[in-house]
Amino acid sequence: METAIRAARATSLGTREAGYSAVRDCLRRQAAARPRGRVAIFLGLSPLHPDARPAYDDAVGKLSAATQLAGLSDDWTVVHAVPLGSDDGELDHVVIGPGGIFVISTRNWRGRKIRAGGNVLTIDGHKTDEIRSLRYAERRASDLLRQALGAPVAVSPVIVVADSASLALDAKSPTLPVLTLDRIPRWFTTRQPVLSETAVARISAVAVDESTWCATGGPMSDGVRYAQRFDRLRREVDAAGVRAHRLTLASMGATAIAIGSLLAVMLPGFIGAVTAAVP
Repeated sequence: METAIRAARATSLGTREAGYSAVRDCLRRQAAARPRGRVAIFLGLSPLHPDARPAYDDAVGKLSAATQLAGLSDDWTVVHAVPLGSDDGELDHVVIGPGGIFVISTRNWRGRKIRAGGNVLTIDGHKTDEIRSLRYAERRASDLLRQALGAPVAVSPVIVVADSASLALDAKSPTLPVLTLDRIPRWFTTRQPVLSETAVARISAVAVDESTWCATGGPMSDGVRYAQRFDRLRREVDAAGVRAHRLTLASMGATAIAIGSLLAVMLPGFIGAVTAAVP
């Protein structure tokens, strides 16, 4: 009877939108942005509020990783934005398949130089806690899945760098995989099989149950609404970028034409003066 009641109350994470918390944070901060006027739109000025930019980049990175993970075959299960309660944040992605169970931390370090080696990951030369934090998430995920399944499971952590100015791996390899977007999904599908089809199905059924991860997670019904609003914002940001780029090219072209015209007018006179000066 208790099992039936729990199953009835279970909330599925199977349709959870990627980057849920980052998207929500971005939209909350974006609410402070003033509407752009016609001139701002014409000039291609970004509609993003400066305070919303970090969360926006974060959300874009997670959504980009989700798009790549969608390329995995049907024998893999992918769950996004898995809540771990108010204190432990959110797992960006949980991936379950023949190759094992993986927790993924996706980071967008646009324009920054990343280096990883051993237990250290640096951003522009500064050490971070990225690897340590993901190790903690690995342990939490393993404990929660063990409690739900009634048996120990092995969970592997993975860092995905969605964007960066550069990514360098030291001669001493990182203690956990550090991937770029273009290595998904091939990296997962080339893992040696460690789980049977039955095991994958059982673990996946537990993983999509929100109560596995936290008793009082975020509401599921608002994810689509946030995703739709973020998609509109993203289209506006992209359109502004395209507009600004075109105006820059047009300005460069106009400048080149103006310089060419000026030279066409001045050059004959300059050549004539030089010729006249020659004895």
